[in-house]
Parts: sequence; C-alpha cells; structure tokens
Amino acid sequence: LNAMRGAGTFVWEWDVTSDWLSDIDQGLELLGYAPQDVGSTQRDWDALIHPGDRAANHEAYLRHARGESEAYEHSYRIRASDGRWRWYQERGRIIEWTPQGQPQRMVGTQTDVTEQRRSEQAASLAAARLERIAHHVPGVLYQFELDVALKPRFPYLSEQARALLGLDPALAAVNASALMDRVHEADRETVVASIIDSSHRLALWRCEYRVCIADGTWRWILATASPMRGADGATVWHGYM
Repeated sequence: LNAMRGAGTFVWEWDVTSDWLSDIDQGLELLGYAPQDVGSTQRDWDALIHPGDRAANHEAYLRHARGESEAYEHSYRIRASDGRWRWYQERGRIIEWTPQGQPQRMVGTQTDVTEQRRSEQAASLAAARLERIAHHVPGVLYQFELDVALKPRFPYLSEQARALLGLDPALAAVNASALMDRVHEADRETVVASIIDSSHRLALWRCEYRVCIADGTWRWILATASPMRGADGATVWHGYM
C-alpha cells in the first residue's frame, strides 16, 4: 500500500446497485480533500471530473459493462481542492453481477499521471518546435542509433528526408536499411566502417558518399554527427546531412 501511495495510486471498490464508493479516502486525500468534503458515491466523484471528460469516461465504463472490453480504462482531468486540474488514469473490472445480469460490484485503481502528462506534452512541444526549425534547414537533421547488436535505426529523421531522399521517417525509425540501400555500392563499405570506427572511439563522424535520391539521380551527401554512448551500450549520433 505504501508503494502504491508513493506512486500516486489507490484502490477503490464500487457497489454499483447502491452507488456507494468505498476506499476512496486516500484518493480524496491525494486531491487535497477531507473525506467529509466530498460524498462517497460515483455521482459525487463524477462531479469532480472535468465536464469535457465525463461523457467519454462514462462511455468507457459502459463499453466494459456491455462486454465490449475486458476492463474499464480511461484517463480524465479531475479538480483538486486548490482548483487545479490533475490527470487521473483509472482502471477497473466488474467482478460481480446481479441475477438479472446487471453490474453489481466493481473494483479498480486510480493513478495520478499529471506529471507524466506534463512530460509528454513538453516532449511533444519540443518535437514540434524542432520539426518547425528543421523544415527551414536545406538538409536533413537526424538522430542515428546503433544498438549493441549493431542494428541501425533513426529515432529521429526530419521531414526533409522525405523530399531529399524519398525516405519515410517512420520506417527509418524502425530500421535504417532503407537509407543504406540507397547508398552507392562503391561507398557502402566506407560508410559502414567509418560509423563503426566513430562508435568505438566516440569521435566525430564525418563522411561523404553518393546516394540515389528521390528523383532517381545520384547526389553526393556530406554527413556529420557527434556520437555518445547510452547506458544500454548503444551509440547514438546527433547530426546533419
């Protein structure tokens, strides 16, 4: 329980037929409320949920109650005692049914994921900002990774790669072979050897090689990147071509 509390998680139980929520005192405490500040029914809890999220949250429950999903799961904003909105991730499952086949008892957990949401939003804004900058750069900005098994991929490849090289950044994020296939056969050995050497020495990588670009013609590409070693042993380069 202490571990769950430290993670901002609490367990709840709901008697659906009487609309009684038990074990929610901890959840109310996490939001800054005393037990007497808020009632103990689902209706009382729903009143704290952001108006824009209530309908979708209820529909997520109904999908589970109708048997369309194995469990109820949804994220929503909920108002804390200071008036601020926090993000909660809620999961639950109906464990008892009435003889008529209606939900009777449900148990689940709620987790405060506000900080996670903020981090995701910050990362999304940073990625969008980088892409706006990259759009005005005449070349391609990229992040290249070589894992311990020497499998290459591009975690990031600016959209200019689509116009210049005819590469889909999403596919390159999984495997970099699409780009290597475009490198002139006479240059491939040199490119691969220089990458491995840069990885071993963690030295600046700089290489010129021929690539068959989107329109089918051959162009000389100059690429440079700075490597760094990850905790998992992979090598990651940040560069420009």
